[in-house]
Amino acid sequence: MKRQRTSVIWILEDNDEDYELLEMALVNCEYPVRYVRFARGTELKQRLDENISRVPDLIYADLRMPGLGGLKILELLKSHERFLSVPRLVFSTSANPKDIAAAYQRGANAYHVKLVETPKMLAKLQQTFSYWLGSVEPLRSNESLLRSDATS
Repeated sequence: MKRQRTSVIWILEDNDEDYELLEMALVNCEYPVRYVRFARGTELKQRLDENISRVPDLIYADLRMPGLGGLKILELLKSHERFLSVPRLVFSTSANPKDIAAAYQRGANAYHVKLVETPKMLAKLQQTFSYWLGSVEPLRSNESLLRSDATS
C-alpha cells in the first residue's frame, strides 16, 4: 500500500557524489518524499536537540565522516526517545565485520555497503527506499514504543 503523506528522510552524507546518487534515487522514488541533508554530524546532532514538530520517517547515515560520524549519531539517536522508532539505515564503503557489528550494536536497522558502479548503487538505493517507504509500516506519531498498557 502506498503512503498517503509525504515521507521525510534525514540524510547524513558528507560526500557530494554519494549525495547526488541519493538525490537521483529519491527524485525517482515512487512515494512522495522530502529530504534534508546534513553534511556534518554536528548539524544532525543540533537538530536532534531542537523541538521539531515532526521526526523523520527514515534516517540515512554515512558511517565514516570527519568529526562526528555515523556511529556516534546512532548512539545519540538511541538517547532521544522521540527517535527510537525511526528506522536508521547505514551506508558505508566499509565491509569490515567490526564496522557492521558496531553499527547494529548502536541501533542501525540496516547496513549497506556502498557500491562502486553507479547504476548498481542507484538500483540498491531505489530498492532500499522502496522497501522502507512502501513495505514497512511506520509507528504512528500517537503510538509509543514505551507504552505500559500495550498487550502482547
